[in-house]
Amino acid sequence: MTGQTISEGLPFAGGVAIVPIPVIAVVLVLFSRRARVNGPLFLLGWVAGLAVAFALVLALAGAANPSSDTTASDGVSWLRIGLGILLLLAAGRSWRKRPAAGTSQELPRWMTGMDDLPPAKAVGLAVLLAAANPKNLVLVIAPLQASRSSARRPATRSRRSSSSSPSAARP
Repeated sequence: MTGQTISEGLPFAGGVAIVPIPVIAVVLVLFSRRARVNGPLFLLGWVAGLAVAFALVLALAGAANPSSDTTASDGVSWLRIGLGILLLLAAGRSWRKRPAAGTSQELPRWMTGMDDLPPAKAVGLAVLLAAANPKNLVLVIAPLQASRSSARRPATRSRRSSSSSPSAARP
């Protein structure tokens, strides 16, 4: 990977890091009775879940061969469109299920059970929150497209002429 590709992907990595639901889950895990065990396991599950999401995106987009023509790029574009539609549907569902004005919303079951969460379920929850989150999938696709577009750009050469180099001036 070139430095430019990495710098193009860093904002998306930041977006993945600050998705609200996993941040809430981390806080709940770290304040639970089993924080010393579940905290590091949650982190490992989160990283594994992101790896699964990235592998899934690579497989679905057909991006395994970076030297291919625009077919893989078209696959990534269609995958982004599909995930965008999925995000719109999820937003509509969330809007319809919102509590009425003046009523309080009940906490989800997974949040209320975090204090007694066994280690295996902490890993599973982290994998689920990382790999099954449509926002993460969209944020994982974007650097893939950025790296594909930078791979297609022609390499630029240095514009220094040989006469301006110190070795060329010597007899």
